[in-house]
Amino acid sequence: MKSDLFELLDEAVREKCPFLLVEGKDDSQIYARIAEKAGKEVKIFPMNMVEDYASGCDNVIKAIDRLQPKFDERPENEHLVLGIIDRDSRPYRPLQEDEIDYRTLKSLFILKYYSIETYFATRNNLKKLIEKLTYLSANQITDEILDFVEDNFQNYTNSLYFISLEALKYQCSEDYSAQVQYGHHVKDKNRIDNLYEQLESQKVDLESFAESKNIEIHDLKLICKGKWYLAIYICTTNHQIKSLVQQCKDENAVIPKCAVCEIDTESCQYKYKGGYQTSGLENDILEYIDEEECQDIIQAIQNLH
Repeated sequence: MKSDLFELLDEAVREKCPFLLVEGKDDSQIYARIAEKAGKEVKIFPMNMVEDYASGCDNVIKAIDRLQPKFDERPENEHLVLGIIDRDSRPYRPLQEDEIDYRTLKSLFILKYYSIETYFATRNNLKKLIEKLTYLSANQITDEILDFVEDNFQNYTNSLYFISLEALKYQCSEDYSAQVQYGHHVKDKNRIDNLYEQLESQKVDLESFAESKNIEIHDLKLICKGKWYLAIYICTTNHQIKSLVQQCKDENAVIPKCAVCEIDTESCQYKYKGGYQTSGLENDILEYIDEEECQDIIQAIQNLH
């Protein structure tokens, strides 16, 4: 049964328990885990569970806009509700005539990256993934190992950058015919390579577009769809994790030999446990909350009362 928006606010006032409005059902568990790290008891409602609304960021904005008079008549209400939306492409494109000015809304929180999945592609979370996939303990996973595992991902950031610029330009220019849009699936290295090759002749134009929007490659997380970013991060790092055992045997390797191989046995701690699919690893890493990376969301939730 769907909940009425204003009844949710009335209930929050009575119970003194804040609530979050999130884009969809997939976000609920993620924000529940982040709220737990924030040490805050909150209720979480995906927009499709609220009467008269559907999933998506636009509906979060509409709901928060509808609540503005409630915040004005009773300022305490503002601290009982938080609508959370992905950054998306909105900072780079002008508001449409029929679009709500989200920038003026109280109790609306906008993520610092294009979308939530990017928050999970971190070294801290990668360390937990390596611990899961190998026989290494957390204290054995050194910076040298993390550098080696992440190295392959760095080879794809330039490709992701231009692919993201192409998708963003489509969002900003109604008459632009794009090779790739944010709604497309970009989830493996072959797809990335093919798209980047197709964009080769457009790189100068895309660089000019990036300059007009004050975008540089270090802004990749701001323009790359989170699902793309995380999928390629997992795909490339998983490939490197599988190769750790061979590196351990190489006297010229950039990673330290594992403690077991140091005493010349066959049970290398870098051995890949196997049986894991990329999609499964994406789900696994979404369970890890990097408190440093998620600090902006944690702080916003902690400000509720």
